[in-house]
Amino acid sequence: MTTTDLRGVYLTEKDLEFLRYLHAVKVSTYDRIHRDIYSGYKITSAGNRIRKIHDNGLIEVTHGRLILGGKRLVSLSQKGYNLYLRTGDELRIELKSDSILHDLELNDIRSSMIHCADVVEYKTENQIQTWNDDFRSINSDALVTISRNGEAFQMPLEYERSHKKASRYNDLVHRYYGDDGISAMLYIAKDYSIMNKVMDIERKLYPWEHPKIFYCYIEDFLKDHHKRFQNFNGSSLII
Repeated sequence: MTTTDLRGVYLTEKDLEFLRYLHAVKVSTYDRIHRDIYSGYKITSAGNRIRKIHDNGLIEVTHGRLILGGKRLVSLSQKGYNLYLRTGDELRIELKSDSILHDLELNDIRSSMIHCADVVEYKTENQIQTWNDDFRSINSDALVTISRNGEAFQMPLEYERSHKKASRYNDLVHRYYGDDGISAMLYIAKDYSIMNKVMDIERKLYPWEHPKIFYCYIEDFLKDHHKRFQNFNGSSLII
């Protein structure tokens, strides 16, 4: 199938960007899609565009009746992936979210982060895991590439929205400190108690090291133009 074979719509480059976006984030909502992809359209025009693409089976739309007040949830369909994204060298193909609220909030983090002046690339977990990437084994939620003073460096990003057992946080801290290729990583938490718990574990496990993890509370992250992260010594990293 080509774009000329579709019923009632011809896919523009913006529509193809939309399909790539859905693969990257796994799940989105109409308002987020308007914000991230079709911001130049009226919201009704964006909705009509999404419906036409859905009518051709390239995306799937469901209602989140138990969450988000029944908002429509949008994901890439297998048909859409096969026709417009498949390359043949995939290491995995994952098109649906198994943690919708977590992934929607990561979507908001992505949207906010990519507008930072120093951020030159933001890869989601799904992009990293689908195709071969040097950071694939770290299994982070995202990988942020920042350019500053003519030098680019990459930092994994993790987002935690719910409390886990201490052993899970121990494993996370050990994983990042055990990789010599990672000098710093970003950790965003849903509430301060999660953030403080991980920070305490890092301080106890690696008190003699230069701290690798820079922390931020999600509400602060989303509302501030400059993204300020702090490590357990109180040093700041502003993006």
